[in-house]
Amino acid sequence: MRKLDRYCLLEWLGSSVAVLVVLILVLMGTAALKVLRDVVEGRLPGDLLLVMMGWNMVTSLDVILPLSVFLGVLLGMGRFYRDSEMAAMLASGIGLSSLLRPMLYFGALVCCVSIFVACFAAPYALQQRYELQKIASTRSALSGIAAGRFNASSDGQYTLFVERASADKKALESVFLNSFSIEGNGLVTADSVQVLQQSEHVRYLVFEQGHHYQFDSKGSTREADFARYGVRLTESNSPVGENAQNQLSKKSIKRQSTNDLWRNDSVIARAELYWRLSTPLFCAMLLMLALVLSDAKPRQGRYARLGIAILVYIVYSNVLSIVRLTVEREQFLGGFNLWMVHLVMLVIIGVLFWQLETLDAPAAAKATSA
Repeated sequence: MRKLDRYCLLEWLGSSVAVLVVLILVLMGTAALKVLRDVVEGRLPGDLLLVMMGWNMVTSLDVILPLSVFLGVLLGMGRFYRDSEMAAMLASGIGLSSLLRPMLYFGALVCCVSIFVACFAAPYALQQRYELQKIASTRSALSGIAAGRFNASSDGQYTLFVERASADKKALESVFLNSFSIEGNGLVTADSVQVLQQSEHVRYLVFEQGHHYQFDSKGSTREADFARYGVRLTESNSPVGENAQNQLSKKSIKRQSTNDLWRNDSVIARAELYWRLSTPLFCAMLLMLALVLSDAKPRQGRYARLGIAILVYIVYSNVLSIVRLTVEREQFLGGFNLWMVHLVMLVIIGVLFWQLETLDAPAAAKATSA
């Protein structure tokens, strides 16, 4: 690797890492407020606070990594122009095209990291965060049941009495349940009960080693012994409607591993898979875009093009998000829609690069002849 390649690579890498750290601190500060509010309100146990924040940080990398390397290259190139290092390179016959080789090295590193984060780290972190939320929901449900007193549900469908909590606080012991319905009443006595989180908005009270008595409206009685018996809890904030169910399906798909997505033929799974695979290409386009947008005049400051670059990034990322919806709905070309956006961006970058090379060519040729 040439000295120029190493110099550019270290400059871009240092700037990108600095931007990444700043963005992580900003996002983690915002996320910490929400997590702390959940702890204060009892929805999240205090011992899970740091673990939850750690998984939140990993999931955020999927979003902030492309922006970090984009701004990092812009700031690094901005310093080259501010300190007249680019002018010295042009005077030495080194044009913008000479920076493509170090950019190739840097891009390969960024693409490897981005595909690891998008395809492996972020889905795994989402799944681990979901498991923590299930544990927190279970503990919260049990903590809301007071031992030694009758606890009525908000909808009045059942009344629960427990004698004490287990030593590990994961179950309640010596349980009595009286349920009410149109068909009749039910009575359950059990040695223990715990909350089972089946999905994000579906929870069950699971009784173990007990008796079930059913009294119907006609006066007949049925009795049964059981090893396990479940009663579904009514969630006041459970989503209803097709759109809400689609949102739950999307959340579930985001938590699936990439290997599972390969075997899933649903439209939402295909869209998620295409999105993950296109993340490295998104990073590569941003790196090339930063290279051509960083061109600044001698009297312009280091951040002369930063505003325009951020605007282009917002438009580019929003267009990708909109096109992702067309993939989920199987509109236009389906999965090829994402690749078409990147292809259009590649053409735009090529035109901008050609214009810059055309402008820099006379200066480089003059320096070479001298």
